[in-house]
Amino acid sequence: EKLQDKVFFVFHVFARVRHSISGDEKVSQVFSNTQTLSLALPELVLTNKPKITQGASAQVHFRLVNPLKVPLTGIEVVAEGDGLLEKSVEIPVKSINSQETVTGSFRVTGLEVGKHDVLVSFHSDQLVGIESTAEMEVIEDMDDDVDLGGLDEDEFEVEEVRLKIAENRVKHNTTEYENESSLIVRRGSVVNIEMDISKPLRKVNCVFTLVLAKRLRGKSTRVQLEQTNVMVDDCTVGTSLKLPEDMPVGRYRLTVTVQEQSGLHTAAESVEDLIYVLFNPWSAGDDVFMGMQAQLDEYVLNESGAIWVGKHSRMRPMKWDFGQFEEVCLEAAMYLIEKMPNQDRHDVVKVSRYLSSVLNSFDNFGVLEGNWSGDYTGGQSPTSWVASEEIFSEYMRTKKPVKFGQCFIFSGIMTTALRTLGIPARSVTNFLSAHDTHFNRAIDYYCTADGEAVDDLNDDSVWNFHVWNEAWMKRKDLPPGYGGWQVVDATPQELSGRLYQTGPSPVKAVRLGQALSFDTNFVIAEVNADQRIWIQGANGEYSLKQTYPNHVGRMISTKAVGSMKREDITADYKFKEGSLRERAALGIALPSGHDADEDRKDDVTFKVDVKEALLGGEVKIVIAVKNQSSEARTFNFRVTGTPALYTGKRQKAIIDMRQTVVLKPGLDDTLNKVIPSSAYMPYLPKNGDAPYLEFIVFGEITETKQCGVSIDSIQLEEPEMTIAIAPGQDPPTVGKAIKVALKLLNTTEQTLTDLELSYRGRSLGYGRHKLQNVVQPGGEVSGTFEVIPKRRGKRTLTCRLYSPQLFQVIESMEIVIQ
Repeated sequence: EKLQDKVFFVFHVFARVRHSISGDEKVSQVFSNTQTLSLALPELVLTNKPKITQGASAQVHFRLVNPLKVPLTGIEVVAEGDGLLEKSVEIPVKSINSQETVTGSFRVTGLEVGKHDVLVSFHSDQLVGIESTAEMEVIEDMDDDVDLGGLDEDEFEVEEVRLKIAENRVKHNTTEYENESSLIVRRGSVVNIEMDISKPLRKVNCVFTLVLAKRLRGKSTRVQLEQTNVMVDDCTVGTSLKLPEDMPVGRYRLTVTVQEQSGLHTAAESVEDLIYVLFNPWSAGDDVFMGMQAQLDEYVLNESGAIWVGKHSRMRPMKWDFGQFEEVCLEAAMYLIEKMPNQDRHDVVKVSRYLSSVLNSFDNFGVLEGNWSGDYTGGQSPTSWVASEEIFSEYMRTKKPVKFGQCFIFSGIMTTALRTLGIPARSVTNFLSAHDTHFNRAIDYYCTADGEAVDDLNDDSVWNFHVWNEAWMKRKDLPPGYGGWQVVDATPQELSGRLYQTGPSPVKAVRLGQALSFDTNFVIAEVNADQRIWIQGANGEYSLKQTYPNHVGRMISTKAVGSMKREDITADYKFKEGSLRERAALGIALPSGHDADEDRKDDVTFKVDVKEALLGGEVKIVIAVKNQSSEARTFNFRVTGTPALYTGKRQKAIIDMRQTVVLKPGLDDTLNKVIPSSAYMPYLPKNGDAPYLEFIVFGEITETKQCGVSIDSIQLEEPEMTIAIAPGQDPPTVGKAIKVALKLLNTTEQTLTDLELSYRGRSLGYGRHKLQNVVQPGGEVSGTFEVIPKRRGKRTLTCRLYSPQLFQVIESMEIVIQ
């Protein structure tokens, strides 16, 4: 079934001669012998000229007969030889039927004077280890009486293969990629090429094979291309090659085998330049097909965008330069997927899931290291990044995880990687996003009878916002109806399949509450979990006191098609809050995941509302209380405040106030608390993280022992900076300096010191400038700087203002370069 070199059959022969005399049987003779039979592999015959001149080329031909009764498949023919070949050459060969003869050839060049061996190895699924060696001598000068050979009368060579890069890239929508000398194409489309052969041929048979350039596991992956419109004009052959719609994406090398009409002579050529094959959202047969051009312009071709951050009541767009056409971004995407098994790279489901794992550093020594500690020593603050290119550049330079990132940065580079490979993608922000560590679709908060948070039990959290991605694809692995947008998330949150990866999870399944694909149940909780309050009783047990079904999953946002406006896609993820369909969907996979509220007659309700506040100003806390009883109620409440991260992680409490009030029967009341800036300013982060404050109000009614908790948070408002092209200038042009003006009014109640500005933009450069040393409250910061565009097109310039008293003052603008 399978023959290998040095395989032997060993036959042992043993014989005995028995005879009987008077009924007694005796052995009179014993014979033994051993015969070894070596399996003779078929001969690989090489034909070549014995001598060539240095710098000249010659053909080496090979021939082999298939001796088996079955076809030879999975054939690999590799030639190598120092002094004759700069590197090994793979020669494409189709399957060979039983008793058929395969022939082929390759070209060698006299690189170094002297005698050299060229080694040809032949492997197939059925025959392994067939090799043959031929000696060739490279000489400096040609003597008249020395026969150097050259081509026989009927032989020919492939002299040049032209990939027609510019023409093909236009057809394949890949002109924006900066790898200008590379052929970048999309599967499912046609590639036009031309080649020159050394002599005119009336009719030829051509075989075009793409071989994945990176082979990390197993055998090479080969794709034989279908030909159409073959045209022979004298010594030039032109043809159109159809790329299969389901071929693996990656970097390939093209090999061409040409056979003349008689079939006796062939010539082969391997194209040195790599060919990049991407997914094709323009092709109806590709699993990433997206039919509308406006969506393709946005989700595949748009290099800049916005990622919404902040708080649901005060969100802002963070401009991000995806830069998916940058050379380093394409090289990084290819480098990453080349770690996958070759056979998985045709499947967009597997590719997108793999990227969600390898873009974080927890698995496979990936691209970006997450850090939510507030200590960014040894790296950059996550908020300092403005473009994917700078992250991928550092990663490709060092091949080590880049420090540091958070969810909005992971989403930015994920969008880049997906779009680079041709997968339609967008960044999506979920405000008040649940992190359900127990996978029960509920966010549980535990506190003592005195309102003290029980940190050991409070594993769940609600992030002010969380950013993930959606990738567009068909889902042939799922029942019909679940294609379209799929959630994929590179932020390392919870293990899935022993790796930190999330998705692809169908958005439609999330809305219906159906946990039928990767990590869908986790995403359902992120957008629709109930928030539950558990309070410890006198016996030490915790009982469920409150359930907030409408708290999680607000204002789910993405950039709108064709503009910088926000598109609200909350309805894609869940039915209307509180509706029967929303409640039913939430209980599909875990019918016991939502405990019913206990039958209690709570006649007092309260809710905390923290008013928006300027950085450095007073913070006003309003507690709205309703006494629905016909009797007076004694309301004991405690207010604790703490600086918090956007992930909901609380720091040590810095504010702790207690008060008791008597509530009149049947009346509403409002309790106000004012927090001075001196109570919180010294405790805010000093590392560029956004300044959040969270307040927890614990309340108890003396008469009924009713108790409950209400939580609210704010992001302190910082001054807004404006940037614009300074007036009186010509339209922005490549190579000509552009003056940019900035302005900021100090709306805080503190003095700003040591102000500096940094700016960065793709093809615009980057820099840092000192501004005023001191700006009093109500004062103005202003300044100008210059950028010099390097390329035409729409570019994004992002500026950030630094001061010890500020945290995240960032602004961006678009500049159209002519």
